[in-house]
Amino acid sequence: MKKELLISIPRDDFNSPIIAIYLLLSLLLLIYISFHYKLYLKNIILSNFSFRLLKNFNKEDSNVSKKASVWFNLFFLMSANLIVYFCVKYVVTLNWQSDWVALGLSTLITFSVFLIKFAFKVFLGRVFKTQGITRLYFSHTSIRDKGFSVLVFPLLFLFEFNASLKEFSVVLGVVILFVYLAFRWISGVLVGFKLGNIPFFYSILYICTLEILPFGIAFKALGEIL
Repeated sequence: MKKELLISIPRDDFNSPIIAIYLLLSLLLLIYISFHYKLYLKNIILSNFSFRLLKNFNKEDSNVSKKASVWFNLFFLMSANLIVYFCVKYVVTLNWQSDWVALGLSTLITFSVFLIKFAFKVFLGRVFKTQGITRLYFSHTSIRDKGFSVLVFPLLFLFEFNASLKEFSVVLGVVILFVYLAFRWISGVLVGFKLGNIPFFYSILYICTLEILPFGIAFKALGEIL
């Protein structure tokens, strides 16, 4: 009887069960938000295309909106964390043996950057006595963040589970990312220029300070840790 030699060949189309579960949890969270806060989700999407709606949306301060905002912020962070994970896994030139390690590192980076940016913006608002404008800035950019997470989330599914559309999802994702960042910065400038009565030039400087410096501090701190 001949013995057959079995050779194990790794599959290129194998998907990480950890990321599959992570995506499923994120999808369930989005379904929960869509079911319980349907009007809030609709207003988030529409507000990303109209500054007038954006201003009116910020006046909404009900308990339902606050709860919806908390869940939506969590969804945004989970989506952003997955983007960072893919960057850590496929862009950073390190041999990651475990998806748990890559996901843990991406989670550390995502939440550290978020917390450092938040703390730094609050600090700047107090130093320059612009707490009101800072709160408006948080509110406006948060709406942009949530809109971005809704648009980019389907592309994360495509990237992970459809090998033939990987390149397409990356290209479209990069386009959406640049549009999102542009709208985010425009929102920040308009907060200072239209709502805060700050001269246009100083408004741009203020927003650059809010965005660039926190990133620099966050990555410097993470570099020391890692």
